[in-house]
Amino acid sequence: MSVVVGEVIAVTGVRISLRIFEDSSQETIFYDGVKYRGVSLREHLSIQRGFIDIVCLVEGEHLDEKKLEADAEKTLYIRKIDVRPIGYIVDDTFFEGVKYMPMIRDKASLLSEPMVGKIYGVEGKTNFSIGSMLKENVPINLPWARIFNSHLGIFGNTGSGKSNTLAKLYTSLFNEKFQALKNKSQFVIIDFNGEYTEDQILPAKDKKITILDSKKGKHKFKIEAVHFWDVETLSLLFQATTNTQQPFLRRVLSGKKNSKMFHLRTMLRKSLRRPLAQVRPSQTH
Repeated sequence: MSVVVGEVIAVTGVRISLRIFEDSSQETIFYDGVKYRGVSLREHLSIQRGFIDIVCLVEGEHLDEKKLEADAEKTLYIRKIDVRPIGYIVDDTFFEGVKYMPMIRDKASLLSEPMVGKIYGVEGKTNFSIGSMLKENVPINLPWARIFNSHLGIFGNTGSGKSNTLAKLYTSLFNEKFQALKNKSQFVIIDFNGEYTEDQILPAKDKKITILDSKKGKHKFKIEAVHFWDVETLSLLFQATTNTQQPFLRRVLSGKKNSKMFHLRTMLRKSLRRPLAQVRPSQTH
């Protein structure tokens, strides 16, 4: 059974208006042993449309005055709210997206806290939690294997919390999965601002910190030769231009690959000696 708190009175695009019943303004409602949060901003409601429950988020509310016909001097205030659909529920499963819209007089009901948890969590599939919703106190669970096994981007304005989000993700990962990942996986974090050089994300004793400084030369970052002798890597190091210098780097790498005894110094000498030894040096060198 659901707790009916209102009905649809207007549908404009994806904006829905509801009339809330007079006895449905409590902050918290317990019904049949289940806890429901009352109707207020940022809370969730469901609107029944046949066998589909349309999940909506409350975005605004206001009062509408209505004069009673029996007593013109008495005013009745009707509470109205504006909601926005965010998904729908079919067979107790939540699907994201605006696929269904209600009609006038469709009933609106409260969503139980367990159902709200299903909307924002991955119930029964993972215990990787990065926090909880501030208002609903619902834990936010994420499929950690899918997140860290693919490309991940965090975008936002300066000061919006990108670094904190990254730190929270990896802190949660290492807190819960460190023993399983130890000696099996490697993580390299390039930290330009020195935000994670101490006990952030992972205790300092459990990570190797390399401080790169071209002036002091405190540490060096070792890479394998196969990664160094790469046209993209060398182009970045030498800031090579696309049309002239990168083709030269490709010829260098090609000569290295075909030569069993390759020395960069020897190859540079030969490359310089060849045009200088010619009677009429080519201008292309």
